[in-house]
Amino acid sequence: MVALLLSLPGARKWILLAVGVLLITGAICWIFFTPVIGWTGGVSLLLRVTVLDGVSGSPVQNALVELWHEDDPPSGNSGRTTSGLLLGSFNAHGEGRVEFGYGFRAGGAIRWYGRTGTMHITGYWLKASAPGYRASRVKLSDFTGAQRSVRESRTVAIEMRLAKGEPSDVRP
Repeated sequence: MVALLLSLPGARKWILLAVGVLLITGAICWIFFTPVIGWTGGVSLLLRVTVLDGVSGSPVQNALVELWHEDDPPSGNSGRTTSGLLLGSFNAHGEGRVEFGYGFRAGGAIRWYGRTGTMHITGYWLKASAPGYRASRVKLSDFTGAQRSVRESRTVAIEMRLAKGEPSDVRP
């Protein structure tokens, strides 16, 4: 290619060389400086929850798993308790397992190499209860992190352990 270019008459050689440089420069600029298109929306995350007996580690039958979100988070150290918004209620089968998906708020950018972004998982928690057990509540962000890349695995395995005793109502 270079030999062919050098054999051409003077002006034509420099024109082709300039066009080649412009094409290469344009390709590099397209790769690194393409417009970034912002996006917001929901990204689904599959939650696999297993409810276990706190002492024996055996699956708890007839367990109920609920997904909650704070609808009025407390500000500072006011001491207020929060009420919650029930997003879903799921019955565990015989092996104490529940599997469900939920779309979490997310946002990011679309670039030439694909979509990037972050799911926001703050303010969500799971509540598990079963006959003969005390209810338990855990923050979902303890298992997922408060923010999660949309490129990470979309499945999260969670174990919740219940203590035997009088059923109690753990308020969300």
